[in-house]
Amino acid sequence: MIWHEAVTRRGLLGKLLALSTLLLCRRPVRGEQQFEIVPDLPPVYTLEERLTPILAGRTPRHERVTLTMPPHAEDGGTVPMQLDVESPMTDENHVRKLYVIADQNPDPLVFSASLHPGVGQVRWKMNIRLAGNSRVRAFAEMNNGDLFVQEVEVEVLVGGCG
Repeated sequence: MIWHEAVTRRGLLGKLLALSTLLLCRRPVRGEQQFEIVPDLPPVYTLEERLTPILAGRTPRHERVTLTMPPHAEDGGTVPMQLDVESPMTDENHVRKLYVIADQNPDPLVFSASLHPGVGQVRWKMNIRLAGNSRVRAFAEMNNGDLFVQEVEVEVLVGGCG
């Protein structure tokens, strides 16, 4: 006669815990190499490296973009931002890309999006992170290559990128 033990969730978890402890606590066999898996660090970009492909030799015009942010933020981890772009969003005249750059962040590119005319009105509300006091710039690239920008200065009491 074959004996079957009723398997309960608690019993299964206990057996899995015991097995994982055995596997994690075993000593290496002589000559066996031990490897530590370290996650890849995100790439580091300078402000110039982020701005160069956005500007692409163009001088952005200070129109059509409205960037609304508080001038003072207590917590750099959650800074409210609203980005609006005046555009008819038709096949012939629409915003193709949006970028938000915070000059003092470890990675200055805070946000980017590719848009399609079917999006309709361009209005984005979100919270962003700021490492400290920074100039924040919002760029809108149109389908014909025109580039528009607005920038604001934000003072941050406690940085949020650390």
